[in-house]
Amino acid sequence: MPDFKGKVLYEVFTTKLNDYQIEAKDISGKGRIIFWPFNWIVCTQYPEADAPLYPEVVVKVGVVRYNEACPIKTVD
Repeated sequence: MPDFKGKVLYEVFTTKLNDYQIEAKDISGKGRIIFWPFNWIVCTQYPEADAPLYPEVVVKVGVVRYNEACPIKTVD
């Protein structure tokens, strides 16, 4: 699994993860819908960087708007 933390969400969707389901969620606590992946920065990811990927794995990334800081405690 690549390390996406600190990168633009668009990069997650343009890497070689075509065979995996990718879920992106606003973790700011504001519950916003993500329409434009260029405006969001990755704060958290599952699986972690360098972890092996298996076909049944759902790649999950927690994001905030590009002008916001990643929260210390994430909101589910």
